[in-house]
Amino acid sequence: MAVRWIRSVRSFIERGKRGWAITDAWDYDHYLARQISEVLEHLADSGHSYPGHEPFDTAEKWEAHLKSIAVALRKYVEADDCEQCNGFPYLPEEHACHLTCYEDAKEAMHKLADVFGNLWD
Repeated sequence: MAVRWIRSVRSFIERGKRGWAITDAWDYDHYLARQISEVLEHLADSGHSYPGHEPFDTAEKWEAHLKSIAVALRKYVEADDCEQCNGFPYLPEEHACHLTCYEDAKEAMHKLADVFGNLWD
């Protein structure tokens, strides 16, 4: 118990100093997916602006796009809870539940890259 607490404090301090902790790198794909999905949800729910040009000429279209990316990334993180495939995206085809989440997350990251310069509020 004490070791876990010490690691938590150490990670907190490391994130405060440089924005990431050594423990974040242990499972970096999930860390990034979780962080990005949370920030995109925040932008969609409480953002004050949107690109203003096609295909995001309304706030509603922009919010829907951000949320679709966030959902795919969150599902990727939550796929670790799948009892059948035990959270590994590179298992054989019989574990299609996780492979689908993995492919959807990759597509979401491509969508994110396409609007990267528009991620401001």
